[in-house]
Amino acid sequence: MRRIGLLAETALIAGKAQIVGKVESMFVVDRIDPRAQALEIWRDAEDIVSMRWDAFLNAEPEIRRWAFVSYVAALDAEEAAAAELASFSLGIAA
Repeated sequence: MRRIGLLAETALIAGKAQIVGKVESMFVVDRIDPRAQALEIWRDAEDIVSMRWDAFLNAEPEIRRWAFVSYVAALDAEEAAAAELASFSLGIAA
């Protein structure tokens, strides 16, 4: 849920603070659901695994080894993202 807060602009008139207008704040307050964020990170990691697998399958022989290492690294990142997501389901999130 995104909200832009309003700030009251005040002025010191005759020694008393008075509201003279309202201005939009310079920042946005953003409430992020950690579980939803973890899910989005996992989905992104899953997409990268798929792209790296396709790259490996279509790789020329001279870069096939590098493509496979890249795929394995993506699998590791996806596994870490899945573990983070699982921690929310199990109620053990930090």
